[in-house]
Amino acid sequence: MFLVIQNDTINLSDVSRISRDSNTIKVYFISQSNSVEYHYDTENDASEVEYKIFKNLEEKRLIV
Repeated sequence: MFLVIQNDTINLSDVSRISRDSNTIKVYFISQSNSVEYHYDTENDASEVEYKIFKNLEEKRLIV
């Protein structure tokens, strides 16, 4: 259950929270105290990646 984002491989089972502010996505993990930030050129690009993360979480039945 992994997803590649900007050359980072994230463990979907470890994601605890996702937030987006304009063109920046912050992913919080259960195993880390710090969030990881992903910056995009446009807000639309960030929105598409955010959707991809949520879609993968939903497909793996990690969110309802």
